Amino acid sequence: MVNTATGFDREVLFTIQELADSAYGPEIAQTLEQSAGKSVSRGALYAALERLERKGLVRGRIESATQERGGLPRRRFEMTVGGAR
Repeated sequence: MVNTATGFDREVLFTIQELADSAYGPEIAQTLEQSAGKSVSRGALYAALERLERKGLVRGRIESATQERGGLPRRRFEMTVGGAR
């Protein structure tokens, strides 16, 4: 049985759905900040992303490093079937 998301976790989940292929941490934070009109703690955001992953509602995937990011990979988040419910 999958636990459901509430509060901030739910906002993060909806934002991931909205961003689709652009759901990276910084973009998620920026979208949340624009919709809420206040700053979002990166620590709170990444803690919520970890909770959502543990519940099986989102999946994080490491993407290949790019020259634009100085050779660093990016982690993109996507909603799972369980998260869509």
